[in-house]
Amino acid sequence: MTPEKWQRYIDGECTELEKKEIIPYLQSLSPAELEAGMSGGWEDDAPPMPGDSAARMDAYVSGMMAQSRRGKVVALRNRFYWAAAGLLLAAGVFPLWEPLIIRPGAQDAVAWQVVSNTGHDVQKVTLPDSSSVWLTPHSELRYAAEHRTVLLNGEAYFEVRPHAAKPFRVETGEVQTLVLGTHFNIESYGDEAATRVSLTDGKIAVTAAQEGGRDSTLLLAPGQRLVYHGVKKQFRTETFDREKENAWKKGFIVLNDLEVREVFRRLEKRFGKKIRHSPGMFAGKRFSAVYPRADLDLILQNMAFVQDFRYTIHGDSVLIRPSK
Repeated sequence: MTPEKWQRYIDGECTELEKKEIIPYLQSLSPAELEAGMSGGWEDDAPPMPGDSAARMDAYVSGMMAQSRRGKVVALRNRFYWAAAGLLLAAGVFPLWEPLIIRPGAQDAVAWQVVSNTGHDVQKVTLPDSSSVWLTPHSELRYAAEHRTVLLNGEAYFEVRPHAAKPFRVETGEVQTLVLGTHFNIESYGDEAATRVSLTDGKIAVTAAQEGGRDSTLLLAPGQRLVYHGVKKQFRTETFDREKENAWKKGFIVLNDLEVREVFRRLEKRFGKKIRHSPGMFAGKRFSAVYPRADLDLILQNMAFVQDFRYTIHGDSVLIRPSK
């Protein structure tokens, strides 16, 4: 596939014969090959489209997103992404790009149902459309029976019932996840710097706010995780172990590359204890682990060995001190 032919396809100026060659080629790519093509040049500014093509694309996207939650046009910086988007449209997956159902000022008019997991065990929730959600302790989910949009604060694993004409949406602050039918996990705690979206199976499009007031959208492949830093307004992707990622549904405690201070905050919520340590003691330190049993003493023993600290448990408080 020559660069010139790619560009004509992206600009919508290729011939019907070229289109018949390009679309089967795109459909023949593996998820990894498609992702590589989508990722290439993501940080580079795309060359300008020809005037007519740019005007058509601008009108299309502006009209499509005019009623979105933030009223911003999605900024897709990688020109190969348009090829992937074109493939999705050709395959009839247009509903993935529809504007959000819940619009500014309309949330108060929606009859939200609230599920708060105040216990210490994972709670399963069945939504009106038969989708299933596993909610971690001290996480909250809001949903409305007439919509396929949910609001999440905390961590949840979703198994979404397919509905091609009505995509499923998860709102987590500045990150939106659009779904057709799939299995995925979202970590979005209000007191943590990052939101993480991990795709186990299927396909999702994640939209996040970027610097300069623009949004960017990325299509995830199974086994990929998007990590979005709200303060920096930056995101990155990484691969993950799908089996370990979903182990917390069975009661495991899964900690994926978190700051040590964030680990302590999660343990506080899970076990109902206050964990105290001196400011700056764990600055810049991160931790990853999977624990098959929810045993705070066992977890702290392991962390103390790895992070070199001592601890004492007194009632509802845990005191962390340097080992020396």
